[in-house]
Amino acid sequence: MAQQTTHAQPLTALYRPASSAPATWATGSLFEQLLSSRDSGGALGMALVTQPPGTATPLHRHTREAEVFFLLDGSMTYRAGEQTFRLSAGDFIWLPVGLPHAFRVRHLACAVPGPHHPRRPHGAV
Repeated sequence: MAQQTTHAQPLTALYRPASSAPATWATGSLFEQLLSSRDSGGALGMALVTQPPGTATPLHRHTREAEVFFLLDGSMTYRAGEQTFRLSAGDFIWLPVGLPHAFRVRHLACAVPGPHHPRRPHGAV
């Protein structure tokens, strides 16, 4: 029987009051790191990302992690594989590992994407 390795985490909660997460501006967008993969023992990462209209990514894919978006405000067009979705506030999309995808923000978008590999910035392939 193969032995399974686990990342033991202390049983404590991580609480971040509003606007207290470590934040970085990149490519005209604000990335607030709500939960890093280090914080979660590699289980997931989560960031609040605020992006202005016109922000877009090239078609790309992630080879080691899935990605989820829950759109808090605004609207965006999301291409996932051969499908195109128009997301608005309250919409959710999950992208499995390896699925080519791209998006364009149509109106101010505040999304919660994650998880992300701890050694790569958001969106890196």
